[in-house]
This record gives sequence, C-alpha cells and structure tokens, in this order.
Amino acid sequence: MIDTILNIALGYLALGTLVLPIILVIEVVLVGLRGPEFRKWLKKVLGTSEDPLPIRKMIWTLLRWPTFAGTFIVALFKGQTLLEFVAKSIERQKKRAAEIKQHTLDILEDRVPISRDWSTHHPEVPEILAIHFYRSHFTMEVISTHLVVVVEGAATCWRLVDDDPTRNLPLAHFTTLREAKKHCETDDVWLAVSRPGMKDAREELWAKEIERFEEEIELNKLADEVIEEQDPNEVALDDAYDPPAGGKVIKTD
Repeated sequence: MIDTILNIALGYLALGTLVLPIILVIEVVLVGLRGPEFRKWLKKVLGTSEDPLPIRKMIWTLLRWPTFAGTFIVALFKGQTLLEFVAKSIERQKKRAAEIKQHTLDILEDRVPISRDWSTHHPEVPEILAIHFYRSHFTMEVISTHLVVVVEGAATCWRLVDDDPTRNLPLAHFTTLREAKKHCETDDVWLAVSRPGMKDAREELWAKEIERFEEEIELNKLADEVIEEQDPNEVALDDAYDPPAGGKVIKTD
C-alpha cells in the first residue's frame, strides 16, 4: 500500500518536472514574439522581482503543476499567453476593487442610493386598484421618485416631484404593471436629480417639462381649431386640373 502511494507521488512529481519546463519554454517563446510593448505591460501589471526564486516557492509550484498546466491550456484557447491571462485577471480584480471603492464613496456622499425598491398602497378609491411607489434609499433619507397608478386595464407611470400630488408629471401609459414599473426604473434622467441636495436641479427639470406640456397642449388646441374650421363637404382641386384659376374648391353632396 505504501509502495503504491509512493510510486503515485513520484510519478506525479516526475510528470510535473516534465510538463513545467515545456510550459516555461513555450511561454518564453510566445512572450518574446509579442514584442517589447507587451513585455513592458506585463512588468507593469505583474511587477518584477530581483530576488532569486525561493526553494519553498519552487516546490509549491511543482506540487501545483496541474493548476499551471490547466491555466496554460485555457490561456492558449483564448489566444493568450499564461502571463497575459494572469495579468488580465489581475487587472479585472483591480478594476472591480476600484469600482467597489468608488461605489462605496458614492453611497456615503449620497450620489447613488444604497438600494431601490417598490412599496404598494391600496387607496380607498373604487377606480384605483393600487398605487406603487418607487423609492431610493440613501444613507440618511428615503426619497420616492416615481409612482405607478393601476386602474382597470391600465397602469400609468408618474414622476414624483414632492409631497404635492398636483405637481406629479405623467410619463406614459401601459397595459401591464410590469411595463409601467420597468419604465419608471429606467427613467435615468429623473433618478439622477432625485437625490439629496438636488432639489434645484429637480425643480428646473420639472419647469422645463411643464413648459413642454403647455406647448403640446397649445399645438393640440390649434390643430383642433383648424380641423373644426374645415368644411368636410369641401374638396380642394390641385392646380394641375385648372391652372388659370389657380385651383378650385368645389362642394360635394
């Protein structure tokens, strides 16, 4: 039994002493072919060490040779060298760590909320089935940014300005609650100004939206007036039919 275990261990180490030098030679060739800029990038990411490789680290590398061999094969399939594969993994980890750090700072400074969620209210109004509020949770405050009013067969997404319901801004109508909620959740413009310290920006955007609504209402009124002034029994003939007269308008029965 002991002889079998010993033979397996010796075979494992012997195979490692064969595989690792092959990987090392191939890696040196591949890195050399990639040029000086590539090697400069590797040194920047992986760093350099002038100290000789410790015996303990060499032994540990030999014991873990299947890991290095597997990583080397994966790197080749990705069109990368082993060192390039490791360096890019390190870069991703550093980038992720920087993003987490920045996100934490944004939360502490109320630039982004800790989380967002929906709360549901059922008012005592026969026509309204439910009102869903979209809320942003900051470090010291919870701000409701949107609401969805659900009636029979329809759901409307609204922007919330403050506690005055008459100042709410309608965004869009949908046939399902899911679509209405999705529209509110992706309203990045309003979410950006709906955080602590952004009241002035929110008021400015609200004023612009009100102005746009009023312009649309005036245009709709003007269009309605033009339609009402037209006689549905009149048909205008094109100039091509009567060039000397510059066109005619005739009555139809």
